[in-house]
Parts: sequence; structure tokens; C-alpha cells
Amino acid sequence: MPPNLAFGDRHGVEIGDDLDDIVDDPNDDDFTPLDPATADDTLFYDDDLSATELGHPEFPDDPSFTDLHSVSSQDDASVVSDPKTTGVRMETDNESCDGDNYIDEDDDDSNNTESTGVEDTRYCENTGVEDTRSCENTGVEDTRSIDDESSGADDDKPSNMCDEIRSAEEAGRIAAINDEQLPKRTQKPYSKHMNMMNMVAEYIHTTFEDMEPEVIFTLLAGKDMQSQLTLLTTQMSAKAGLKQFGQAGADAIMKELEQLLYRKVMQGKRANTLTRDQKKAALHYLMFLKQKRCGKIKARGCADGRKQRLYKTKEETSSPTVSIEGLFLTCIIDVLEKRDVATVDIPGAFMQADIDELIHVKLEGETAILLVRIDPTYQQFLTYENGKPVIYAELTKALYGTVQAAMLFWKNLTNFLVNELGFVINPYDFCVANKDIDGKQCTIAWHVDDLKISHASSKVVDSIIHSLSDRYGKETPLSVTRGKVHEYLGMTIDFSNTEFVQFYMHDFVNGILEETPAELLKGIPTTPAATHLFDIDDNAEKLDSEQAITFHHLVAKLLYLCKRARPDLQLAVAFLTTRVQGPDVDDWKKLGRCLTYLRETKDEKLTLGADDLGVIKWWIDASFAVHKDYKSHTGATMSLGRGHPISMSSKQKINTRSSTEAELVGVNDAMSLVLWVRMFLLEQGFEVKDNVIFQDNQSTILLARNGRQSSGKKTRHIEI
Repeated sequence: MPPNLAFGDRHGVEIGDDLDDIVDDPNDDDFTPLDPATADDTLFYDDDLSATELGHPEFPDDPSFTDLHSVSSQDDASVVSDPKTTGVRMETDNESCDGDNYIDEDDDDSNNTESTGVEDTRYCENTGVEDTRSCENTGVEDTRSIDDESSGADDDKPSNMCDEIRSAEEAGRIAAINDEQLPKRTQKPYSKHMNMMNMVAEYIHTTFEDMEPEVIFTLLAGKDMQSQLTLLTTQMSAKAGLKQFGQAGADAIMKELEQLLYRKVMQGKRANTLTRDQKKAALHYLMFLKQKRCGKIKARGCADGRKQRLYKTKEETSSPTVSIEGLFLTCIIDVLEKRDVATVDIPGAFMQADIDELIHVKLEGETAILLVRIDPTYQQFLTYENGKPVIYAELTKALYGTVQAAMLFWKNLTNFLVNELGFVINPYDFCVANKDIDGKQCTIAWHVDDLKISHASSKVVDSIIHSLSDRYGKETPLSVTRGKVHEYLGMTIDFSNTEFVQFYMHDFVNGILEETPAELLKGIPTTPAATHLFDIDDNAEKLDSEQAITFHHLVAKLLYLCKRARPDLQLAVAFLTTRVQGPDVDDWKKLGRCLTYLRETKDEKLTLGADDLGVIKWWIDASFAVHKDYKSHTGATMSLGRGHPISMSSKQKINTRSSTEAELVGVNDAMSLVLWVRMFLLEQGFEVKDNVIFQDNQSTILLARNGRQSSGKKTRHIEI
């Protein structure tokens, strides 16, 4: 490198070579954390949130803690810190930010060359060039003395490489000082796959940048600001939540942290006792705030377990949950045997299971400060990294967010039900357990920490709940629902009628309709799909990015709905899910028809019952070559006497040569469910006397019964 090459920052201030300018690496083994007693003035969180506004954890009884949420705007922020000590950017109340270009109206004296009178004198040994410069705020003065060898050179044309480098350096300094010469960031057009919430956030930021949040939401809604706040910002980070909700947000965070303490989920660790690899592997503890519909502020804390996915297998991180088909069948059994039903929610479920490996978590910023305020003993574990308060802790329980937490709790609950209460797991659904009590079967089905318990005697159900409470309700009581109507897995289950059970999701349906654009809800269709459902026009106009995101969002919600309480939507949704990658205006109309049909039938309920659990009836059909790629479509449904608890509608995976073959493939598509239902009911203790498949294609029936004997030229390729 030429000896006169210099490096400077964006303001034209030269960066020196002194080792004192290098910031210590907090991950270095030799790094010494700042003393908390002297760190008040250097505490720096992020952007404009200062330490003094949170109160220092060394004084837990400081009454000024009530001002936790009083965070000033960026224009009023003033962080007095030494970048050599804290490793953070210094701010003054005169500094403003424009994109990536910071403009200092009144720089610090250390950066003001006019105040210090810095004069840079350099000498190039190769060419004998002496360079003397004095840099002021907006100007550069360059006085050069050239020796005899280069005295005849043209001023406008550098005579050698050294002069060329000097000219480039000077141009760079001038460009750095004059902000108008710096390239400005241009906003890229939105991608059609951009998340809708990012678009909303960007729109609000650019449109209402200088307005207060209350004014923004009043303009957007024109009414109840809190409800609109809940709609637009479902949840937010701890820092944003403290700004928005103030002391109520702080109370919610502390309540969430108290769970970690009284459940003994973790124990603090001194930073200097951890290796560098352990610090890098530590999971960040995330805290979010959310305002419920009732106005209550709720905090949710979890670990960021993404680092664990690098070394954890799928078998270690996936947890069984009760299948929707298994839930429907057990509810039919409950009605048939006139059972008493209760639903139970276990609070803090994951934190009641022991962790199976050494995991450290890292609490930062506001969360660390509040933890020390709740439990002052954590003061000894408080350290500072880049001026931010940090607490390291070792997990002793399965914390929410760790990838194995759900599996660990499933093992814990399964072990309790089997080894202590004597239940037997159904091998065809690992979240359904049975036990004969007083000559009657007791069944428990569960989805993570939500349990459904049923038995003919209410006293037996009370006994099971009491046993669960003794085990999992010591710190916080279980949430128990008794009676005929239960909210379970997003559905309302109604046992009011003794002959059948009903499932419905009216609130979810209303939510979908509220999000649906008015232009889609036209007419009064009698079916969710028309006869031209599978027709695709390659020349049809594609939806713009905003409409495409709305299309994908609504189809995903319809998919969730049709797999539960509204199977009548399955055919239309099955096709629409194949179009989410590049929807066009025709798909938009087809979605509108489905949603309009949903609006007209929003009060419909899925009604299920059974005449005889020993007789299972299936209807399976196929539509030959109806898709654009000439693949067929399969439809199947099952009944035990009243209603259809299990249905399917799906595009076939292979092309077929005839309707006979398509029907045979359709039976094969549904065969896994046909066999599973039979084996599930057998394990539940019921004798299956007949398992019938109804088919409307005579050739398929003969081929299925006789095999090669009934095979012709078009079906000889099938391995029968």
C-alpha cells in the first residue's frame, strides 16, 4: 500500500491507527465486564432507549421505577458514553438520521478538526511529495510542495501513481463531507411474496412518520383505537411494548418472569465461567407483549431455539398430538355411551418437564433489568456486553421455544398417565389413552397441554382431574371446563343433545369474513364451487402483489377451517391451494364464490353421531383427468350412521389412462384412512363387524375383487 493512503469515516474524519481505538470483544475469554456500579452512564440498549429511564437494577426499591415507560423520542435522546468503553455509537441531541446517512449539526470536539486545528503533514519517500492539509467542517485545503523531479508536471494531470492515489483520496474526502454527493437509498418495489404485515408497517412508517401513535390509529380506524391497535400489531417486542403500554407492560413482563423463578426453570451463571462456545450457543430469551381484546396486556416469553435445529433431529423435536380424526371419533363414542366430558388446560406445561441437555439462555436489555428487580440475587450474574445488560442462565426445565420442549412434556405426561394412573396408549394415536374404571372405559385425548377427559361417571372424571392437579397444578391451578359446551383446539364442541355432538367455529368464520375484501362477497351461491372450478386460462391477468398475498392468506385460513368443522368446503379449497403460487383474476373469483357461500352458511355446524360403531361405511369416487395437467381428483368420506367425521378431497399424484384406473387410484389414496379407522376403533375396544367401501365404477369393483383375472389391456400395467 502507498504510504500516504488514509482511511476516514463518512464525515471525512481520519481513522487513526492507535490500538486504543479498538473496542474490546465481549466474547473474548479475557473480556472483563463493566462494573454495574459505574455503568449507569454507559448503559445503552438500542436506538433511543436509555438506561436511566429503566432505573438501575442495583436499587430494586427505587420509586422511580414507575417511570419505566417514559421513553423520550429520538430527537430528545442523549446518551453520554465513551465508545472506547462501551463499544457503541455516540449520540447527541443534534444528531438526526436520514436513511443510512448521519448528519451531525454540531459534532463532538474530538471529531471537529476546525476546533482542534488538526494539520496533517505527510511525506512520500518514493516521489519526494510533502502533503500538508487542514480539514474544516465543509472544506479541504491542500497545499503541496513538489521537488525538482516533478516540478514541471501539469497541475491538471497527475504525473505518477502517488499523485493519482492522492487525487482519489481527496475526492473521497470531499464526497464524504458533502452529503449531497453520497448515493441515496432507493426503495425497492414490493415483492409479491412480501409479508403483508411488513407492507402495513412500511406504509404506516412512511405516511405517519411524525405523528403520535394515538393519532395514527385514530386516522386509520376513526373509532376505537385500542381494538385497531390489537388488529394491526398483534404482538410486539418488549421494548416497543414498554413504549406503548408503559407500566402495564412492565407488570406483564415481570409476571411472566416470575414463572421462571418459582418454577425454578433456570439458574444464573456468571459470564466468566462460560466458555466462548457456550456463550455463542446460548439461546436468546425473547419477550413479546400483546393486548387482548379485553384490553389486558399479556406478556409471552420464550427461548429462540433456531440454533438447536442445527444439531437436533426431527425425532427429537416433533411431538405427537391428537389427530382431528381421533378427536372426532372419541367424541362420537362419548355421545354414544352418554359420557361426562371435561376439558383441562395445564398452565406452564413445558416448564414442568426436566430438560435433557445442557442449554444456556441469554437475557438482555429490559428483560435482564426487570429480572434483577424481581429477584435481586441475579445482580451477581449481571454483566454488560457492548453497553447492554446481559444475564446468562442454565436451563433446568424445558422452556418454551426450545425445540425439544413439546416432546419432553409429552413424555412426562405419558409417563404419568401410564405408569402412575394405569392408562394404556392407543398405538394408532399416541395422544389417546384408555383405562377401564368401574366397568366403564375412561378416555383421555390431549393436544400438547389441552386434555379432553370422558367417562360415564362424573365422579371418575373428578378423580382424574384431582390426580392431574396434584401433579401439574401445584404452582398454578388447572383451567377446567365442565358441562355440555367446550372450547377445544379452536372449535366449539357441543354435547347438549344426547343423540349427537356438534362442532362449529363461528368466531373463526366471522374473522375470515371480516378480512375478506367487499369486492369478493357478491351474489348468493348455493355451492362453494361451480362446474368450471378446474378450468384454467393461461392468458388470464395475474393478481398484483397485494391481492396475491390476500389470496394466499384467505386460502390458508379456509384450509384450516375445512379440515375441522366445515368439510363441505374441501373440494373448492383443494383446488385453490394449487393456485396460491401464481393466482389470477379467475382464481380470485373462485375464491370469492367460496367465501360468499361461507357467508351464507356461516351458522352451519358439523353434526356427528353413530348408529353402530361396528359398521364403518366409506364412499370413494374420482373425477378423471379434470386438472390442467390431466391428473384426476379423489373424493372420499366416511360415516358411522350420522354425519361424516372423516372426509378427504385431493388431487391425485399420478396420471391415469382411464376412469377405471383413476377410480382404483382413488381407493388407494383413501385406503390408509380406511385401515386406520378400523384399527383405531379396534384398539378402543370396539368390534368392527363390517368395513364397506361404496364404489360406482363396475370395472374398478371387478378389478379390486378379481385382480389379474379382470384386468384388460388398459390395466395390465398395474401391479395387482
